[in-house]
Amino acid sequence: MHIIMSICSLMAVGCSSNDEPTFVAGQPVTVDFAYTFSSSANPSTTRQATEVVQPNNAAQPRLPETMRIITMMDTNPSESDFNWEAPVSKSNPAARFYYTNNCHINTGVNRCLVYGKPADMSNNVGVAPKVYNGVINESFPVSIATAGDIQDINFSLVPIYNIYNNENNLVIPDDASTLAGYLTDVANTIGWSDSGNAAIQELRQKFLNKDSDLPGSAVSVKAWLKALADAALRMKDSGSYSEQATLLEYIKDAAMTKVNKINEISLTYPRSINLPDGAAALRWFKEEGKTTYAFQPRMNTTPDDDINTVSRFAYPASLYYFVNSGISTSMEMVDYATVYDEKNTWTQVLEQFTAGSRVEGGTRSVALTNPVQYAVGQLQVNVQASSATLKDNDDHDVVLGTDNFPLKGIIVGGQRPVDYEFKQTKNTDTEVKFLYDSQVESGCYLSTTSQLGCQTLVLQSYDGEDVDIVLEFENNNDNLTFTGVNGCYVYPHTRFYLVGKIQVMPEQNIVDDKDKRVFTKDHITTVNLTVTTLKKAYNLLPSLLTGHLELGIEVSDWVAATPEVVILK
Repeated sequence: MHIIMSICSLMAVGCSSNDEPTFVAGQPVTVDFAYTFSSSANPSTTRQATEVVQPNNAAQPRLPETMRIITMMDTNPSESDFNWEAPVSKSNPAARFYYTNNCHINTGVNRCLVYGKPADMSNNVGVAPKVYNGVINESFPVSIATAGDIQDINFSLVPIYNIYNNENNLVIPDDASTLAGYLTDVANTIGWSDSGNAAIQELRQKFLNKDSDLPGSAVSVKAWLKALADAALRMKDSGSYSEQATLLEYIKDAAMTKVNKINEISLTYPRSINLPDGAAALRWFKEEGKTTYAFQPRMNTTPDDDINTVSRFAYPASLYYFVNSGISTSMEMVDYATVYDEKNTWTQVLEQFTAGSRVEGGTRSVALTNPVQYAVGQLQVNVQASSATLKDNDDHDVVLGTDNFPLKGIIVGGQRPVDYEFKQTKNTDTEVKFLYDSQVESGCYLSTTSQLGCQTLVLQSYDGEDVDIVLEFENNNDNLTFTGVNGCYVYPHTRFYLVGKIQVMPEQNIVDDKDKRVFTKDHITTVNLTVTTLKKAYNLLPSLLTGHLELGIEVSDWVAATPEVVILK
């Protein structure tokens, strides 16, 4: 039976509600179908705006725009699969009770798989819908006729940048090539490479940074060029390089010309394509077949580059619903308009369904036994510093202040496709994605006060697997440059990254299934992160697949709440 891909209200065909068909397994009957959604009494703000990811409350429900129902006979799909526009009738929205009239369900059906997602709600906030809402890629087979077809259903995060050319290499964005070209032009300033002055040659070698990658964001490139201009000017003004004064002036002017050009054309790469600054990398490199070196954008992990392939960064998960539920049936037509007004709980509603848990020839009303639940989990991050002054990699004291280091984003590792029940079943690196959420709390700054930094939506993680988490901060201090991992420089207005690891619960602490993993669908995981040092700050995001990460964040504790305590917010 093909899944209906266009959404339409079901038309009642076959037997009418007054017919009494003879029971034959697999024959369609026409019924009213009732269902309910999980609810939370206390909606709260979330990673985007409240209306985007909040629970379905009476004031502003955010229920699925479309729902896909797969009816099952035990473990096998039934040919009575159906869809409808959701929801078409309701009489108790405060309780989230809904029903649809005149649905076809085959006799013998005793379970339903229910999938649903709300419509995008960017609300004209000027933010791209995927950034604002998150997004999930859903993959349903064209035909679902066997139990094996069910196994082909999967869901995954959507890469932020995933453009490949015919050689299966990632296409380099024009802005990245432009920035690389600016650095190359400055490196080739006339007379610089030929200078016989050792100090000036050393300045060039530091600028080329030949042994490692440079941050390739527009902000970082500007900072690198300004640092070069300042160094050249200091050397010129020192009076020790009078014979090289003209060359030093050329170098300074070349660098500042490019800085002004970046400002003039308003380059914001890679923010312009929604990637974190630290995903952009450049390297002084000689391409195969070429005779000269140049700065080149690095898009993929290679043996020489401890960076992330940019296509691994993905948008956060979007709100999504799922349930694998049994059913309750009734041989009588249920008067929902009355029942829904009189009943306050779904248990009370189900008391009207007494015939059994499988559709028969005389079945007139069917209800999902379990509420339709959130198919994704939520990560809530609280952030604070262990001290008002932290050490950088040169053992210098860095005073945090009140607004020097705003939180700008969060990155979560280990996000792989999930199966038809929204469970992660493989832990290979082939399809792993790094969730990047830039819709964080605008008032969160690194300080000794614990603050809510971010609430984001995630796919369920793999059983027994730790999860890497990265905080993206901005150095908002005009007069502060500090050093991080391997002596890298974090210049004013550039972003830096601190890495932590959320470890699964020790085996002796596991009480139920949700404790086996960091993230579980329909649950919220609260993580308290403490920044203990700036020595481990990265100015370029390290590869989250290498296992050789410098940790600058202490995960002091995390709590995986049960739906009864805290529903996904």
